[in-house]
Amino acid sequence: MKSFIVYDTAGRIARTGICQDLDFDGQAIYAGEGVMEGSADGATQYVLAGNVMARPANPASVTVSGLTLTVVGAPAGSVVSIGYKQIAGLTYTAGQPPLIPVPVTVTSFPAQDFETTVNLAA
Repeated sequence: MKSFIVYDTAGRIARTGICQDLDFDGQAIYAGEGVMEGSADGATQYVLAGNVMARPANPASVTVSGLTLTVVGAPAGSVVSIGYKQIAGLTYTAGQPPLIPVPVTVTSFPAQDFETTVNLAA
């Protein structure tokens, strides 16, 4: 039995697990994937030059003013999602006050995802 890590060309860990020795090479099933022996946590680690490395903390934060939230300090190329909706840019304004707190995720690979929940009010 072997523990395995499957990762993409950027080093994102796609999946991990344990397989029979004979099945090890078959774990990378999609184009651009690599496989290596070991264990890792994709939320906090990535693969760089064949080594499992710690993903750095994400420096992003969120400020709120009324119905508008702004992401500050996010690395270039960050992707911001409000709930399950990806937004363009780093600012979001709600049309009306949401009934529940709003989840915000800032993805800036290889930095760890920044996640928080904010309340927007008129």
